[in-house]
Amino acid sequence: MYFPQLTFLRYIAAAIVLMSHFGQVQEILSIPGLGNAMHYSNTLLSFFFVLTGFVLILSINQNNQLPPAIPPKLLLFRRLIRIYPLHWLALLLTLVMQQIELVQNPTADVAPVDTGKVLAHALLLQAWYPEYSFALVYNYVSWTLCVELLLTLLAPFLYSWMLKQPTTRLVRNVTLVWLGSLLVHYQCLQQGMPVDWGFFWPPVHVPEFIVGMAGGFVLCRRFEVLKQQAKWMHGLAYLSGALMIGLMMGAFPYLYKNSLIFAPTYLFVLLSVSLSSNWVTKLFCTKPFLYLGKISYGVYILQLPVAIFILRVVHPWAGWPYRYSVLLFLVTLTGVAALAYEWMEKPIATYVKNRLLRKVTSVPLVEPSPSLVAQ
Repeated sequence: MYFPQLTFLRYIAAAIVLMSHFGQVQEILSIPGLGNAMHYSNTLLSFFFVLTGFVLILSINQNNQLPPAIPPKLLLFRRLIRIYPLHWLALLLTLVMQQIELVQNPTADVAPVDTGKVLAHALLLQAWYPEYSFALVYNYVSWTLCVELLLTLLAPFLYSWMLKQPTTRLVRNVTLVWLGSLLVHYQCLQQGMPVDWGFFWPPVHVPEFIVGMAGGFVLCRRFEVLKQQAKWMHGLAYLSGALMIGLMMGAFPYLYKNSLIFAPTYLFVLLSVSLSSNWVTKLFCTKPFLYLGKISYGVYILQLPVAIFILRVVHPWAGWPYRYSVLLFLVTLTGVAALAYEWMEKPIATYVKNRLLRKVTSVPLVEPSPSLVAQ
């Protein structure tokens, strides 16, 4: 089951991260309401993991039939091939750009190169010890890929658990899982758990992935019914989205680094977009928007090395207004991501498909969220 309009949402997810990382400027933070929304924008990262689970189920639904199981080794192999090459390139570029920044500005806030930390980042193990000084050094956005790997390992087992359940029971059980995770998260924070542990530690995001998978099951099993009642899903997406924005603008304290709370909202949005056939979703299906979705992993994972080069190396040297440097950064990042897609991602995917997996076609390649990413 394929909905091309979902492809562009991966780019939107990557753009959310860009906004969260580089929109924390005084001109924006000083705007009433919007400044609060930017401060709590880290809660939007849940979208990556909900999207991952949702697309996984849709991608294995062939001819309106879900397979009896997901081959664990095949899924893991495909995900490793998809994630690691560009991740390693981004890590290398980040380390090089940080050293260039140090040459230009010896007082720059750059973490020293530590062999153990570099190795942990290269293997995507850093988020399992989510102290800020460990998980978020070097190319810090890659912590979401640690989550993606955990979700990949768990996906076959979660799929088997969900497949056995009727739709109504599945929705009830997943709702209980989500509510229970919120309660556990809140109680852990009350007992003194560091906020970073409740945000960067990979197991925290498993319920978001489960919500996304459940949404995929519901769409596959009840597509015709949902299509006939699409207006109700659109309304639910609008209302929950408005509530989310209102809570963020109102600076509700529990939102800070809590990506669990809005998982249902993102699922409603995904279901609404999947069921839509208006001018917006038709626009998302055009070639330029589809291509932006395809390069979204590069936009996500390469943002830091490009930002260091443009905003910390070129900008001080050029001396032009900061907004010009931001525009140059966005254009350069899109171009670099497109080059990485054409010269690295596509050739690797083609080689894997034609040489390594010629005889295996049961599980299509699932794009990572820039788990996106997340992305």
